[in-house]
Amino acid sequence: MIDENLPPGSSAEEILAFLDSRDIYHTPVERAYPYYSDDPSSDDLAIWAKIDRARGSLICNVRIRTTFILDKEGRLKSYEVSEASICP
Repeated sequence: MIDENLPPGSSAEEILAFLDSRDIYHTPVERAYPYYSDDPSSDDLAIWAKIDRARGSLICNVRIRTTFILDKEGRLKSYEVSEASICP
């Protein structure tokens, strides 16, 4: 869905609207350093989103986290999706 709706260069406002329209929890636009970038001089920005209990069973659930990396103008450069199993 991200590839279809948010091509490279999409604005931060478009990303936030995409997430809001799907009731996906997300942060505001924030500086990517130090959480994503190791370079303190980086101008990159980021939006972090997560879906808890995206799918699973009675015992385990899957959390999906997405990191959107934006340039200093707030335009989408890339994104990463990761999944984690949450089991007692």
